[in-house]
Amino acid sequence: MELKIVKGIEKVPPKFIIHGVGGIGKTELGAAFPNPLFLRVENGAFAIPCDKTPHITDVHEFGDWIDFLKNQKHDYKTVVVDTGDELQSLKQKDLCAQANCESIMDFKGGWGKGSGAIRAYFDTFRYQMDELQKKGMFVVILVHNSIEKSNDPLTEPYDRHVLNFEKEITPKMFGWADCTLFVNYKISGSTKTDAGKKTFKPQASQPDRVIYTEERPSFLAKNRYNLPFEIDFSDPEPQGDSNFAGQRAARRAVDEILAGIRSFLFKTSKPKEKAAGKEKIIEGDNGHVGNGEPPPNVPIEGLST
Repeated sequence: MELKIVKGIEKVPPKFIIHGVGGIGKTELGAAFPNPLFLRVENGAFAIPCDKTPHITDVHEFGDWIDFLKNQKHDYKTVVVDTGDELQSLKQKDLCAQANCESIMDFKGGWGKGSGAIRAYFDTFRYQMDELQKKGMFVVILVHNSIEKSNDPLTEPYDRHVLNFEKEITPKMFGWADCTLFVNYKISGSTKTDAGKKTFKPQASQPDRVIYTEERPSFLAKNRYNLPFEIDFSDPEPQGDSNFAGQRAARRAVDEILAGIRSFLFKTSKPKEKAAGKEKIIEGDNGHVGNGEPPPNVPIEGLST
């Protein structure tokens, strides 16, 4: 067996998780990626002009759509799972139906067996998404957020926005994704201090929306492409047709994100190959930068120069 070492930056479409409060615009962001197909686990996205499946009501139907994207010829460049936490609920219902129990806590007698089965399902799910990425597709998982208490021993406890998954699933999904983007309102206002107690009064006008790409104590976020900390998610044409304001904002934001990723990935030169015993080493001109071209037969729509 020939061993192959790949050095430098591999130019493959990233895997995204986009989380935020309900109604913030996650679906519009997903639709702004190149030629998407929405896997509609949550029965929404009615007003979004994009291709979408019918409402998916069981995990076996969801698996059929994954098989279609993996094995059938199609023109889709992005798979959007809408939403990941609803897929978790769908799997919980499936397990309860199998075991004839009312709660996932009672699955096969309890003692964490239900949570273990959910974790195993999401291990398979991530593998399926990896396979679509290998085909040259962007992977976008939309997730609602939840707020949990962080008990950092170095500080007082504080609240933070996290992914609305079971506690054991969140860190695996967060570590797996190339970009976890947190979408929120950028609220400004004034702070008053009365008898030693601070109160915050937000401004009355509609706050701007913003996408965060790096983690802070108050929320989960990350990226592997040196993106700006904040991406503007406001309408670039406020005087335009208000019916399409969200779509314009999403398109501008996604264009900026993909431009930043493209700049990061394609800043290096074409690689050279050299033999090293039984190994084939692929490296850039100076031995450590970039591996040049995308993998053979893998078009990267939206990233190619």
